Amino acid sequence: MNLYHYSSEPIRDLIDKLADLNIEIRLTPNLHPLKEAILNSTLDDFGMHRFHLARPLHRKTN
Repeated sequence: MNLYHYSSEPIRDLIDKLADLNIEIRLTPNLHPLKEAILNSTLDDFGMHRFHLARPLHRKTN
């Protein structure tokens, strides 16, 4: 497998191409509930790469 990046090109109709490959895409506006659910589950081997780039969780205060 080649791990080197040689060039970048825009991909037109990316969603359609992914759908043609049966790739499921899920979007969420907030990753924090997912992270908490995983941390409180029985999963013991997972990664959330680049989670540090997610927006900070703003908790409501009274």
